Amino acid sequence: MGRLDCRGWALQSVRGLLLDGARKSVVPMTARLRTIDTAQRDNDQSWQQFVNQNPWGVRESLAGFVVEHAAPGGSLIVDHTGF
Repeated sequence: MGRLDCRGWALQSVRGLLLDGARKSVVPMTARLRTIDTAQRDNDQSWQQFVNQNPWGVRESLAGFVVEHAAPGGSLIVDHTGF
């Protein structure tokens, strides 16, 4: 994350994921962050763009996780609520 604004959005994403709350999408996380940080940036569109347009390497990370944690002959179940 070379650009300063990308690092800021990444930090905001991590903070939002660590807060309580059932929904972990941009809009609910932004609302929760605003309740604890009055200096919170008010630009949901920029955060949404950061989340949607950055390469995350999810396949590689998931494959590494499976190799590390799965037992031989085991299975991994992934649904949308974990993301």
